[in-house]
Amino acid sequence: MSENLTAIAADVHAGLASVGNTLTITRTTPGTPDPEQLWIDVPGQTATETVPQFGEGSGRYRSGETVVTTDFEFMIAVPKVLIPQEGDLITAGDETATIVRAEPFPAGGQPVYFTIWADR
Repeated sequence: MSENLTAIAADVHAGLASVGNTLTITRTTPGTPDPEQLWIDVPGQTATETVPQFGEGSGRYRSGETVVTTDFEFMIAVPKVLIPQEGDLITAGDETATIVRAEPFPAGGQPVYFTIWADR
């Protein structure tokens, strides 16, 4: 039996988009300075993507790391462009936190959703 996980992920994303709970992932990439003018500050580029959220955990089960009670844990649909990674910012309502871990599910192949842990 073969599963088309790409189609399943697309269905999950479409279904969750109508629920209304969303998070915004933000990634800032540093600018590249001109080697001839290193003293000139080059602004970075910022990319954002809004993704549906379908779950919120307790923040206790981060793999192999100490978890603080103020940590966020979210389950989100697979983003179309900006795959979450450590160091990205995630915004829920008026709170922004730094992603410290992002685990796809399933771990191999096309993910159907991500679990995100973030420090406030």
